[in-house]
Amino acid sequence: MNKLKPPKNALPKTKYLLILIALTCITACSGGSNEFNYDTSAQRLTSLTIDEYSLDFNSEKTGPYKIETSNSEKTLSVHFESSGDYSFSYSIQNSNGTYQKTLDDEKHFVANIAEGANLISIQLYDSEKDVFVTYTIYAYRLSSAARITSFNLYDFASGSGSGTSLGLAPSFSEAVFDYSTTVPYSSCAIAYQITAKNSGVSMQTNGSTSYERNVYYHNLSPGVNYLDTTVVAEDFSTSERYTIAITRTPPTTDQIESNAQLLKLDTDGDYFQYVCGITDYTFFIDNNTDTINLDITPEIEGAKVFINNNEINPSETQTLQVNESAGTATITVISANGGNSQTYTLTYIRRSHNIVNVETTEELITAIRTAEPNDEIRVSTGEYLLTTKETGMLFSDRSGTAIEPIYLTGEQSFTDDVIIKGTGSETLITLTGSHWNISGITLQNAGTAVLLNGANNITLKELLIEDFYSTAISLTNGANNNTIKLNSFSQLSGDDATAAIHIGDANLRNINANQLTNGEISNGNTISHNIFINMADSRAINLDAGASNTNISFNSFIENTQALDTTSRAPLIQNFGINSVISHNSFEFDDPRETTSLIQLGAADLHVSWATGVQLIQNLFDLNNRTVDAIANLSTHTAMLTENLRSDDLTITYGGSNYNFDNLTSPIYTIQTNSTNTRCLGIEEYEIDNKNYWLVELEACDTTDTSQHWKIVTDKGIYAALVNQSQTDGHMRTATEFEGLCSTSEGIYQSNVYLTEDEGGYVERWLLDTQGDTTYIRNKKDTDYGLTIPGEFASEGTPLMTCAITNSESQQFTLVPVAQ
Repeated sequence: MNKLKPPKNALPKTKYLLILIALTCITACSGGSNEFNYDTSAQRLTSLTIDEYSLDFNSEKTGPYKIETSNSEKTLSVHFESSGDYSFSYSIQNSNGTYQKTLDDEKHFVANIAEGANLISIQLYDSEKDVFVTYTIYAYRLSSAARITSFNLYDFASGSGSGTSLGLAPSFSEAVFDYSTTVPYSSCAIAYQITAKNSGVSMQTNGSTSYERNVYYHNLSPGVNYLDTTVVAEDFSTSERYTIAITRTPPTTDQIESNAQLLKLDTDGDYFQYVCGITDYTFFIDNNTDTINLDITPEIEGAKVFINNNEINPSETQTLQVNESAGTATITVISANGGNSQTYTLTYIRRSHNIVNVETTEELITAIRTAEPNDEIRVSTGEYLLTTKETGMLFSDRSGTAIEPIYLTGEQSFTDDVIIKGTGSETLITLTGSHWNISGITLQNAGTAVLLNGANNITLKELLIEDFYSTAISLTNGANNNTIKLNSFSQLSGDDATAAIHIGDANLRNINANQLTNGEISNGNTISHNIFINMADSRAINLDAGASNTNISFNSFIENTQALDTTSRAPLIQNFGINSVISHNSFEFDDPRETTSLIQLGAADLHVSWATGVQLIQNLFDLNNRTVDAIANLSTHTAMLTENLRSDDLTITYGGSNYNFDNLTSPIYTIQTNSTNTRCLGIEEYEIDNKNYWLVELEACDTTDTSQHWKIVTDKGIYAALVNQSQTDGHMRTATEFEGLCSTSEGIYQSNVYLTEDEGGYVERWLLDTQGDTTYIRNKKDTDYGLTIPGEFASEGTPLMTCAITNSESQQFTLVPVAQ
C-alpha cells in the first residue's frame, strides 16, 4: 500500500497546545492509538445476529445497531463471526451498571438487559491486545410501569412569593393515587411538573398531553380544582390515574373589592396561554396580520379595564391594530374599590411568513388553492383522502416569490405521518404557479403524485411516494428550475414506458438523494444521490432526445438481478441527450441476461444529433464476474471517458464504438468556505512524539498549492472519498466517535478531520449535499454530521471538525474546479 509522505515541518510552537489537545482527544476517544498508526481495515465482524431481530448488518458499519424489545424479553442471544483470528470481549451498560467479560474461543454470549436503554459493545483485539475495533448495539427494552415518581406543584402567583413549592397530603408516593392541597385566594394559578418512572410512558393531564419534566400552568377558581393525570405504560399493558384536589380559599368581601386580576385574556390567533399572575406576554404574529381580537374578562365584575389608557367594555370583543414589525399594548385593570391596579403588557413580533394550520381535507384543499406568498401551510398528522376531481384534488395556480415562497409542510412526529392519498388513478397535487417548497408528506395510491404543469422554481423534498400507477412526479409544459431531492419512491407499477420521475421539456432540474425501488424510472437534467433498487426490466434513468447538459452523478444502482422477462432487459441508464455528464455512479449487477449494457448511449438508427458530447467519469461497476458490457455507445458520436472501473479489478468491456480515453481527466477541486473571508481546505503536517499527523485546516486560497487540491473518488453507494492531491492515498476522514462532541467547547476538539490511508471505513466517506450554490459535506457514518468550522476560530490554521449539521455558514462550502 502506498504510504503518506513524511511531514515537511515540525509543529509550530504557537499551535502546539491546541493541536496536541485535539490529537490526544481523538486518540483517547477511539480506543487507543489505532486511529493514526495501525491499519484496522481487516479487523471486522463478518456477521452479527441477535435472536430474530433484523439488524441490516454491514461489516464496515460498527454501529450503533438499534433494536427494541418487549418488556417480557429479559435476555438477548448474540452471535457473530469475524474476518480473522482475533480475541474478543463484550460489555453491557444499563441501569444496573456495567458488566464486562472476555470471551475465550466462543463467538456468542447472552446479554441480560434491563428496562430502558442497554448499550452492548463487542471488542475485537489484535494479537497484542492493544488495538481494537468496537461494534455497538443499542437495545431498548420497553417498560410495563405506569407510575409517576414525583408530582411537583408551585404557588408562583401567591403574595407569599414566586415559585413557592406546595405540599401534598399525603406526601407523594408512586403507589398512592389521590392527593389534596390548599392555596390562599391570592393564588389564582399553580405550576406543575411531572416525573415518570419511565421516560417512555404517555401522560395526559385534564385531557391534554403532558411531557415529563415540562412545566405546565393551571388557572384556579375559588373552591376545589382538580388535576387528573392518566399514565399509560410504554408497552401499553397498564395504566394508572393520579388525582390532585387543589382548594383555592374563597375570598372575603375586601379581597373581592380589591381584586385587579384578569380571569380571561384570549386572542383570536391563540397567540399565548393566559396564566393568572403572569403579566407580560411576548408572541409572534403572521406577516400579513393587521389586527388582533381580544376577549378580556376581569376576575371580579365591577373592575374597570383599559387598553392603552382607553377604557373598554369587557363584555365586548376588542380589536387591537398591529401595523408595525413589532409593537406593545398595555391592558390595565382597576379594582372595584379603586384601590388596586394591575397592568398587563402584550408585545408582538411580526413573522417573516404566515402560518396556516390544516387538520381536515377540506382545509387542505382551501389552503392550497388560496395560498399567498410567505404562507407556511402546516399539515397535521393524519390521513387526507382525495376521492374525485369533483370533490377536489389539490390544485393551485398561486405563486410565491424567490424571497417569499409558499411552504407546504407535514407536521413532524415520531409516531404518526401526514398521508395524502387518492383512490387509484387521479393526480394528487397539480401546481401551475412558481416558488413552492413541499416537504415531509407521504403520497399514496394514485395515478400521479405531483404534476408540475409549467410550474417553475418548485422544491419537492423529503416526500415518501408509494403505490402509484403511472408517474410519481411529472414535469411538463416548460417547467423550469425545479428541485426534487431526498425523496423515497416505492411500489410504483410501470415498465420502461412509465417513470418515477418524468421530465418532458423542462430545463435545469435537480433530482437529489431520492430512493427508488422496484422498477421505478427517473428522468431529469441533474440526477444525483439517488438509490435505484432492483430495476428489473425497466430503465432507471432515461434521457430523451433533446435533453441537454444533464448531470447524472453519485447515484447507486443495487440488487439488479434477474426479473420477470427471462430473455431481455433495458439498460439502467439510457441516454439520448446532448452534453450529458455521467459521473461517480456505482452499479451492482448480477443478472444472467448479459446482452444489454448497463449504460447505453443513443441508438444507431436514430437521429444524427442525439447522444453527442457525452462524458463518463469515474463510474464504478460491481459486475459479479458477469461478462456484460458496462457501457455501450451505439451512436455515431464520440464519447469521452476516464477512470471508469470494475470493483473486481477485471477489465471493463465496451459495446459499440467511438470512444476517446485520452483527452478527459477527472476534475480536481479546491474546497472553499462560503464565508465573506473566503478560505480553502488545506492540510498542515505535524510531528508530535515522533508520529506524523496531517490535519485538515483552513488556509489562504492558493490554486497552485496541491495541498489544497481534492479529488472526488467514487465509492459504492451515494458516497465518495475526498483524496488530497499532495499526498499518495491521503484520504480525508474524521475521528471515529465524533457524535455529540461539538456540544461543548472542550469536546469540539475531539472531532478533528485529518488524512489517513484508505481503510474503506464509513468515517472516510462523505456525502456531497449540494443545495444551490452551497455544498454540505456530510459524513457517511452519520449524515446528520458534517465538516464544520468552529466559528470563533474561523481563521487561517483553524482545524476542521465534524459536527451536527445546523445549516450555519460555518458548514457551507463551494467546490471550485481547478484548471488542468
